[in-house]
Amino acid sequence: MLYIMVNEDRPASEATPIRDATREAHLAYLERHKNIVVLAGGTLAEDGKTRTGSVFIVNVTSREAAEKFSAEERAARRRRSFPPKSRFGKPVCSSR
Repeated sequence: MLYIMVNEDRPASEATPIRDATREAHLAYLERHKNIVVLAGGTLAEDGKTRTGSVFIVNVTSREAAEKFSAEERAARRRRSFPPKSRFGKPVCSSR
C-alpha cells in the first residue's frame, strides 16, 4: 500500500548544518530501504533554492510501517521542525 509522507524541516539556518553532517547516513538509510521507497526528494521554497523539507512515497503494509520508516531515519529526524511537522496519507494515483 502506498503512503506519502511530507516532512517540514527546521529553518534552513538550523537544518543545513545537520543535513550536511548526516548526508551519508541518510543516503545509507535510503539504500537499505530501497525496496520500499518509491519516490523521495527534498522540497524547496518558492525561491527554488531554500530547502524546506522532504517528501517520500513508500510501499508498505500499513500507516504504522510508514511511521516506523520515518521515525527510524535518524538523520532526517534531527533536522525536522520541532515539534515535528510530518503528515502521512495515501496518495491518489491513476494511470492512463
